Amino acid sequence: MDVSLVNEDKIIKIQIQKLGKYKSQKSSLIFEFTGKFTNMIIVDENEIVIEALRHIDSSISSRELKPSLKYMPLPKNNIKYSNPQEISDIRAYLEEEYQKREAKELENTKKQQLDKIVKKREKLQNILFSLEHISVLEEKSQKSYEIANILLLNRAKIKPYDKKAVLKDYDGNDVVIELEAMGNINKTIDEVFKKAKKFMNKSKNIHIERENLESKIEFFKKFESVINMAKSKHELAILFPKIIKTKKESVAENYEVFFIKGYRVLLGKNEKGNIELLRMAKANDIWMHLKDRPSTHVIIPTNKSEIPLRVLEEAARLCASFSADFGGNYLVDYTQRRNVKIKSGASVEYKFYKTIHISI
Repeated sequence: MDVSLVNEDKIIKIQIQKLGKYKSQKSSLIFEFTGKFTNMIIVDENEIVIEALRHIDSSISSRELKPSLKYMPLPKNNIKYSNPQEISDIRAYLEEEYQKREAKELENTKKQQLDKIVKKREKLQNILFSLEHISVLEEKSQKSYEIANILLLNRAKIKPYDKKAVLKDYDGNDVVIELEAMGNINKTIDEVFKKAKKFMNKSKNIHIERENLESKIEFFKKFESVINMAKSKHELAILFPKIIKTKKESVAENYEVFFIKGYRVLLGKNEKGNIELLRMAKANDIWMHLKDRPSTHVIIPTNKSEIPLRVLEEAARLCASFSADFGGNYLVDYTQRRNVKIKSGASVEYKFYKTIHISI
């Protein structure tokens, strides 16, 4: 019979009439869209409640709402709505509003995840900046060796618990050496020699640690780029799965673990990660790589089951996203691990492959 908006609030009242042979029956269906107290009530023509979606007891609210009781309308909302808008196409309007909301949520999620990745990258950069130069480590090693040899030459002159000693070096020159309180001079000399050797070994291997840190930093920079390029919450969900990784995977330093529709997808962060994935993959696992260009390696463990095309496509997109510097169209080859032959390091040859066209 009638549809009305009550008190210009989010309350809709639909008045209906049921016609019978001998009499008609009037009633109303009331929708109260009021947040957590949203309700739906049927009342008769005398405003007596016939039924309600949620019954409200007097112990909870002064507005008791139960069958057989008089319906008590909600008090008028004092909120004043400004700039009323006429909507000609409600469906188009709602779709537009939905897209705006999705875009806003996507940007917020991107910002949250970017903050986490940036913090990880900055932490690695701080470690990289704090690494000592090879020349500094070599100098420390040489100095420690000199002190150890002077202590060895003069050990008979050193008294236990001396904190400073004036000793002769091999040229007969006086050298002042600061000493920690020591009981056994021979043990102390051994410790200084070990310290010198430690500095020397670190100077020889510092370039490996530096390269490792730099590769991880580059991976996180690429990760930031992939987050920025994400066009939907679905893409972000792949990058940051809610599935809990195993303890072994959570400590993996050289490869990243993603989940696509329940399938684990392993992606190498650097050359070490690529080599590690090649070694740990089983013969039936799927291996992926950009066609004819340098690329991260991707492994999809199959457990001898067939991988759905959608999963292969999403994994190929990850491979391209973490390998390419720019958006565009890319070709990703994939085959079983058994068809991949390691030449050296992460350099391989492969056969019996298929190709997926990917746009990022």
